[in-house]
Amino acid sequence: MPYILFKLLSGGTYTTGIGADWRAQFGSATIISARPTISGEISSSGSSATFGIYAAFAFEAKNPFDTTICVPEASSGSPVQIYMNGTLVSEVAAPGTVVCSACSGVNVFEAVRGCAPLVAMPAGTVIDPLEKTSRWVSLYPAGSDPFSGGSTPVATPGTPTSL
Repeated sequence: MPYILFKLLSGGTYTTGIGADWRAQFGSATIISARPTISGEISSSGSSATFGIYAAFAFEAKNPFDTTICVPEASSGSPVQIYMNGTLVSEVAAPGTVVCSACSGVNVFEAVRGCAPLVAMPAGTVIDPLEKTSRWVSLYPAGSDPFSGGSTPVATPGTPTSL
């Protein structure tokens, strides 16, 4: 089942900064949801979170391609960081779009925001078995429970996988 993995922070100290890697703060955060997805849309109201929302999904591409991601909820006071394959693509400080480059093989898309809501969605189809991409890829090994908190993601960007 394809899904978007969500983590929330509701305490501690959440730090931001231009170009800083905000994802590191979610390393020990609890997974709160692994919502099914069809098109790669990320939408979280952030219920039960004071601050800090992280979301990720993975897919396999047949060939490299660029995809446009819409970020309708962003502000200078609460920007959204967009990552593709571990690289910061953009820190979005106003509603708009970001172009992400997918590579051939497994791609991991991540979005992080310091407060609710977190919304990021592809402007078009991400999964298209006859064209650019072949399938969604689980961020966890088969049989692993992503809600246990002890599982480690296994999708490696740019690497074909048999998950």
